[in-house]
Amino acid sequence: MMQQPTIIPGACHQDQRGALRYNNDFNSAMVKRIYLLQNSAAQPVRGWQGHRIEQRWFLATRGF
Repeated sequence: MMQQPTIIPGACHQDQRGALRYNNDFNSAMVKRIYLLQNSAAQPVRGWQGHRIEQRWFLATRGF
């Protein structure tokens, strides 16, 4: 059974150079790899390609 997504709040530091977003309270000890996906189409079709016992962690930077 798939677990419900959880929102982990972070913080942001901003100055004249730009913005830095961070989450120092997030424990990433269970995370083996982190990926950033950028779609080439407005509504791409993606499938689950992992093994059923693996956990996948995703970070939504924008969108729904």
